[in-house]
Amino acid sequence: MIDLKKIKLIVDGAEQRARHNAVSSLVSVGMSKAMAIKFVDHVIQSIPSLKDSNRVYIEGIIRWFIEGQLDLTDKKDLAKLDSFLRVFSGNFASAEYNRNFVSIDDKIPASFDMLCELMTIDIDSDFKNYDELQGHDYKVVKIDNYKASLPYKKYAPLWCIFQSEEAFSTYSLQGEYSVYLLLRDDYKSVPAVPGTEHPVDAYGVSMMCVVKNNSSNKIVTVTSRWNSAEEEDRFLSDSQLKSIVGAQTMNKIYK
Repeated sequence: MIDLKKIKLIVDGAEQRARHNAVSSLVSVGMSKAMAIKFVDHVIQSIPSLKDSNRVYIEGIIRWFIEGQLDLTDKKDLAKLDSFLRVFSGNFASAEYNRNFVSIDDKIPASFDMLCELMTIDIDSDFKNYDELQGHDYKVVKIDNYKASLPYKKYAPLWCIFQSEEAFSTYSLQGEYSVYLLLRDDYKSVPAVPGTEHPVDAYGVSMMCVVKNNSSNKIVTVTSRWNSAEEEDRFLSDSQLKSIVGAQTMNKIYK
């Protein structure tokens, strides 16, 4: 049985260590301890996504502030961090970095811009319609093999099916499953800006991968463009998918 109390103690302990290190870093550059504590608390309260297990990242955020990468007194930069954390915490890449955003493998500290680029987040975009899901046309592209998928790789570079022939074969179950790309009419131009319901947002639904069991003619997986680790195999149910892409698009998958 999972000991939830023990897990909570571990998470709380990690958060306290991160807060302590963040405060110590500010003190080391001349801020008084009392002011540093207030500043760290203010930053945590100012970033909605900096909650629960994400609070450990306060250590790395303060590092970025000290290095001049971000201004934590600027509401725009605080909003950037909020968007960043919504994507980073659910991204597979997060497992490769510690709470100070230092690579676990090569021990190299990552910059804010570098991590945004790694996760294809368009953090400086002025795009406002990031929660827009309906009102677009979709093109359905059936992908029969790995080679046929390559022209689309640059638009969703983190998808597993784009990584190798072996990965594609695994997802298509050696041809027993069909792989479809659902491409929204603006998929080439919509910026990678996380919405309030990330990963169910404009960028997330602008390009989706649907895998169908040919024997049962049923959809088995739907993947968003974000490919978030928080997604279940079915990113959207059939009814949710239909409400976004429309009946005509669904009929092209089920034909």
